[in-house]
Amino acid sequence: MQSAPPDNALTYKLVVVGEGGVGKSALTIQ
Repeated sequence: MQSAPPDNALTYKLVVVGEGGVGKSALTIQ
């Protein structure tokens, strides 16, 4: 993926906090 914009970063953080940040965090980061 390209450089994640601020909005994407926020969504990533929300997903990590909401899901626990295990496999989803890695997938979202990449």
